[in-house]
Amino acid sequence: MRAGVPPRPGLTARTAAFDCPAEPATRPAAPAAQSGLALPTEHSIQYLRGVAALAVALAHAGHYTGRAYDVAWPNLVSRGWLGAYGVAIFFAISGYLMAEIIKRQEPGEFLIRRLLRIYPTFLLAVALSLALSPVTFFGTSGTHLFLLPAGPDRSALLVEWTLVHEIYFYVGIFLLAAAGLARAIPWVAAAWIVLIVAAAFSDIPHPRIGLADFLELPIMYANTGFAAGLLLPHLMRRWHAPRLFAGVCLASILYFDVFPNHMVRMWAGFAAALLVAAAIQARWRLPGLLDIALLRAGDWSYGLYLIHVPVIRSMLFYLAPSVPAAAAFPAVIAGMLAAGCALGVVDVALHRRARAVAASMAQRPRFLASVLFAAAYCAAGLWYAL
Repeated sequence: MRAGVPPRPGLTARTAAFDCPAEPATRPAAPAAQSGLALPTEHSIQYLRGVAALAVALAHAGHYTGRAYDVAWPNLVSRGWLGAYGVAIFFAISGYLMAEIIKRQEPGEFLIRRLLRIYPTFLLAVALSLALSPVTFFGTSGTHLFLLPAGPDRSALLVEWTLVHEIYFYVGIFLLAAAGLARAIPWVAAAWIVLIVAAAFSDIPHPRIGLADFLELPIMYANTGFAAGLLLPHLMRRWHAPRLFAGVCLASILYFDVFPNHMVRMWAGFAAALLVAAAIQARWRLPGLLDIALLRAGDWSYGLYLIHVPVIRSMLFYLAPSVPAAAAFPAVIAGMLAAGCALGVVDVALHRRARAVAASMAQRPRFLASVLFAAAYCAAGLWYAL
């Protein structure tokens, strides 16, 4: 923060200076003139990243172990709400950060940075998934590798539907900013929430997660986290109530089973946005080793998120049924955490390189490349939808 310039409303002096899905919190933020940002590191956001990735991974470990052994108890250990809220937290963090980052980066830089953040580690994870076990590999396709919302398609990692939503979201923000409508983003976010809620209480057909095409994706309940996250800067300018925000989120988890099944992700999106607001306003800082562990978990969250299901499925393919479920379940958890940490370390290195590449590009070529990507993405998406 420059001397003599007050912090922006809604931001703390330690708000995160990282791109989504995760930026290493253990390195100092780059100067605003070099990075295009003015958001110093926020530990509490990294904590949430790490917790969200662990929640999704544990939910999937329980699900696949229970299915492999035809037993119910692993799902009780890792309740289904863990996955829904884990993804919602990722989306809410992304929405909040994009609302702030788009003010500090020109549109071309914004989209190029997002694409270089998502694709390299994703493509590496797909290759690793095939190498782990060709028997359990689900396959891939051009639309899959492009992360295009093309309806039912192959899914190598079985989690990349969230990346399809991320790319869709980033392209939308880019198009608004490129059209000079960045100031209208809060209004677009509010209208998006109204659309999702209206669709939830209407007879509009609602595809399952991972099956939406280009035109169906905006009404998906999971997008509530993105839209609510975009509104957080305005919410936090008006209300400073971290305990209330965290309490509402906790209450929604405790009464998780009350919500209709088809709306759980919508409620989780609202609750996750409030939790992100609480984290930013409260500026949580844990002591000693716990702080280090959760910061590392945040750093490596993208790697863990991408690789955990292929590791789980590969291990269970070889463990079940010869190894008892009681032994296989902790082994699977240990295996996915080890693989996630290893890929997380590689992802951090790839991300640093990607940031350098984005920074080295001149503004005009960077903008033209972003326009070409967005045009190809939208044209292909409409082609498959129509």
